[in-house]
Amino acid sequence: MTPYELSLLQAGENLDALMNLDPRGYGVCRALYPAARALAGEPLSLHAARYLLDSVQPGQFCYVMTGFVLLPHGSPETDGMVSSMLLCRMLTGMCGAVPVLICPEDCREPARAMAAAAGLHLYEGEDALERARTLPASAAFVSFPKERKAAEERIRWLLEKARPSAAVAVELPGANEKGVYHNAVGLDVSALEARTDLLLPKLSEAGVPTIAIGDLGNEAGLAALRPHLYKAIPYTAEGECRCGCGGGIAAATAADRVLTAVTSDWGCLAMMSAMALLREQPDWLPDSGLYSRVLDAGCRAGLIDMGGWQIPAVDGFGEELLLPVADLMKETCRNMLKIRQSGSCSHWFDGMLQKKFFG
Repeated sequence: MTPYELSLLQAGENLDALMNLDPRGYGVCRALYPAARALAGEPLSLHAARYLLDSVQPGQFCYVMTGFVLLPHGSPETDGMVSSMLLCRMLTGMCGAVPVLICPEDCREPARAMAAAAGLHLYEGEDALERARTLPASAAFVSFPKERKAAEERIRWLLEKARPSAAVAVELPGANEKGVYHNAVGLDVSALEARTDLLLPKLSEAGVPTIAIGDLGNEAGLAALRPHLYKAIPYTAEGECRCGCGGGIAAATAADRVLTAVTSDWGCLAMMSAMALLREQPDWLPDSGLYSRVLDAGCRAGLIDMGGWQIPAVDGFGEELLLPVADLMKETCRNMLKIRQSGSCSHWFDGMLQKKFFG
């Protein structure tokens, strides 16, 4: 192990710890993490970041799929939407890729407002893909249907018109093996959700690298965690959901890489932080000011917190928690780069490597 590898490992551990901060205290995120970590073999944020940076290509499309619609109002939630917009900003700005934000139609107005707050041009309509591909600071918005036949047609169109170099699913609803979509407490929300999760197996068949970010197990792409979910997470096993389908809430679709966190937004921010660290470009990370502007814009345009309130919160966490975590992730990366570049702690790196504690 080199000093550079040691610093990256510690950065990944820091980011994983931040994204799994558990202010609720009920332990779900920390029950999920060991299984996802065992699959990755290293910090999840670093693992996903490496995979995405190795896959995404300048000038090529990258899908960002999100949009969970909640009972009882039938409105999309903040979790997933905020970080997905910020990821689109990073993909076009830092990576030179062409983000394609894929959401249910319910998310169109919030996406417009959030894109403006993030400084992005969000193009829609027939020429959206071409305009996003040829113009700077741009992303394309593609709505995804809630009917299966229409969804299958949209998949064929997307893969023909905009085959991506990579795809990321963030808090994306995932149906169980019986085709039923559930909310966190096991109720059937199939009528509310776009069938965007049907894209994942088609992308895998086409050889497109995929990453899934979730915080419970009912999110698309987390199928590799199902044996662990059944043992550790309520409502996931067969017969545990409350809708009568008998299938549990665990999603049936799988992604190549899996990242779990206390909220999907924090998981996505941690992956983005590791990307910025690997590229040594921390300025592309959102600080609390940018995060707050994007979150507030989305809420004013119709996004809701998980409790149904149209307030700037994510999964029950208000800005008093959300904003310090965004700043901590960014400043952690910025500080590690500063230390590495200055060489001010080189004797400590050398000493730790000699002890071989980390291998």
